[in-house]
Amino acid sequence: MRDFVVTEHGMEVDVPVPKIKLRKVKVPFGSRPSSCPVRAWRVRKASAALADPDDFAYKPLHNRWHTVMPDGIAPETIGNVITRLGKGPS
Repeated sequence: MRDFVVTEHGMEVDVPVPKIKLRKVKVPFGSRPSSCPVRAWRVRKASAALADPDDFAYKPLHNRWHTVMPDGIAPETIGNVITRLGKGPS
């Protein structure tokens, strides 16, 4: 969670780049609330009750009960999500 810092103009995200130092990316508020990444992060942070800066930022939610599960999202799941997003709308 230390990689996400909310600012007055949106948020800054530290993105690790292999063989290079961290890269800070400024993420502005979106023009539409329904697709704004900053608002989505705030909702996610609140709904998952994320408070510990040394904890995982993305925790899986139980499919049925929508309660936070203890571990972070598995690397395989992250890869699947990125692949699906790269394909575009289906």
